[in-house]
This record gives sequence, structure tokens and C-alpha cells, in this order.
Amino acid sequence: MSPPPPKFALAMADDYPWEDILVNQLAGLDVEIWPDCLDWDEAELTRRLRGVDAVVTGRKSPRIPDALIQEPGCLRAVLHCHGGVRQLVRKEHLLSGITVTNWGTQIGGGVAEGALALMLACLKQLRSLHDWAESGKEEDPRIYQNYRCTLFGAKIGIYGYGPIGRRMAMLLEPFSPQLAVYDPYAVELPAGVKRCETLEELFNHSDMVTLHCGLNDVTRNSVTADLLDRLPQGGILVNTARGAVVDEEALAERVHAGRLLAGVDVVCEEGSAWGKTPLAGTRNAILGAHAISKGKGVEPGLSRPRQLAKFVVENLRALAEDAPLKNVITPEMYDLKT
Repeated sequence: MSPPPPKFALAMADDYPWEDILVNQLAGLDVEIWPDCLDWDEAELTRRLRGVDAVVTGRKSPRIPDALIQEPGCLRAVLHCHGGVRQLVRKEHLLSGITVTNWGTQIGGGVAEGALALMLACLKQLRSLHDWAESGKEEDPRIYQNYRCTLFGAKIGIYGYGPIGRRMAMLLEPFSPQLAVYDPYAVELPAGVKRCETLEELFNHSDMVTLHCGLNDVTRNSVTADLLDRLPQGGILVNTARGAVVDEEALAERVHAGRLLAGVDVVCEEGSAWGKTPLAGTRNAILGAHAISKGKGVEPGLSRPRQLAKFVVENLRALAEDAPLKNVITPEMYDLKT
């Protein structure tokens, strides 16, 4: 007698006007939708999770209870739709045998493109040029930049050489920059890319630095005032990683003083507080509202409706067929994640 088909759940506290699309995407799979999962107490959530083989999670998902570390029940996998997983599971969940996946390299291109856009916008000081053109004033409002203001041959530092950092290096390659990387966990670097042993060495090398590291105990507040002061006058810091990687007050002080330029898609306090970040209120900083990696899309009900990411659906079908999963996070990788 063949075993029963696996049961799956979507534990995302989102509205699901796209439920018909889910039915088509997940045809043939036994999937429950739990839009009210944030309202459950831990005992109820634990009971429900023990009754499914895998759960799909998003940004609005409850943390996986610790009780599942010792007694997971049927639960074999947590399939996360985004990147950071530390707010969702503990390392002990992985060590107990529950497989955790995320988006892997699926989103790297969009984030790297956003970082490149921010870098170019800062390099060319587009906010100042726009204000200058509109105002009609004679005085040029741009700050001085003590280096050649072009990406061609530029000294660029990359902090973090994971999937997004590697994609950023690839996007910069046509400009033949002098690339340097700081990432103690990077095994190999392309020919011509300088490996820096310390962050001090990276910032000493660079006119521009772009951040692509995860946020963890090592990287938190690792970009200090001292490191920022190693950049030249008009140097650029691009941050599409996490706001707390940087001493935000120190960066804001230098940006407001016309010492540095900053392109940031992430700040320490996001949500509705973007206008309150100390980096706001100056043309020397460009804020991306943590949305630089993608467009707004189209109006609901038109040509591009919302759906589950392809890599999530592929992993669900792989579980149903007892096949290997994509983008599996190992315990070693977990320590480096945001």
C-alpha cells in the first residue's frame, strides 16, 4: 500500500485575493492556506505544523516554535519565500533534521542592479543635478569628489561576496574597475580581484564601497566611523544589505556635512520611519525604501497577478516526489545569514 501524499501549508498572514492562482500553481498538491496563523497561540501553531510535511513562510509568518526541535511530528521542511531566516527558525531546528530553504540566488540580480543604480546615482550626484537644473541657480550644489567620477577603472570595494556580492562584481566587470573584496568565507575570487584581509584594508583601497554581507553578530555595526573616514572626500557608501551593518549616525553626520555620499536601500529603522532616519533631508543621500530590487508591478487583476515564487513551487513538488530541494541552508550557512 502506497503512503499518503504529503500535506503542505502556507503560513503567511497575507490577504489571498490570488487564491485561484495558487490553485493552478499547486495543482495536484495537498495544500492548506493559513492566513490567520498569526492569531494562533504557540500550542495551536505547533499542533498544526506537526500535521504537515512542509510549511511555506513569508515576511508575515509566525516564528517556528521550539517545541518542534524535539518533536517535529510530520514536519520535514520550512520553505521560506525570502532571504533572512534567523527571525523564523533557530539553528537547532536545522540540526534536528528540519530542512530550511530560502530564495538562494533567485533575488540576487535585482538587488545587485539596485546597488549599481544607487552607486551611479551617487557618483553622478543626480539629486543635486536635478535640483540645480530645476532651480536655475548659478552655483553648482554638488560636493567635491577627490577621485575620477567614473566607474571605468574605479577603486570599488565589495563587503560580502555571497550570491549578491558576486552578481555585483559581474555587473561592474564591463567598467574594468579595481575591485577588492572583504569576505573571510569566500573560497575563490576571480582573477584580478584583490582579497582584503581586513575591513580597514578594504576601505583604504576604495573610493566606493558596496555592502552585501548578512547581518549577524560579527557584521553588526562593523562599518564604523573610522572606516568611513578612510574613504576619500566625496566617497560613496552603498548599502543594500542591512541598515545595522553601518554606524548610521556616523554615516549621516558625514553625508550631511558634504564629506560622503550614500545610496541606501536599508536603514536601521524602516517601515513608516524612513523620513525619520538621520540620513533623510540631504541631497547627498538617496533612500531606496527597501524596494530597489524590484518595481511596484501592476495594478491587481491586470497582466501580472501575484503568485508564489517558482523556486518555492519547485521545492514543494520536489518534496512530493522525494527529490532533492533547492537553496537548502546548512547549519554553517545559518550563522552567516541575516
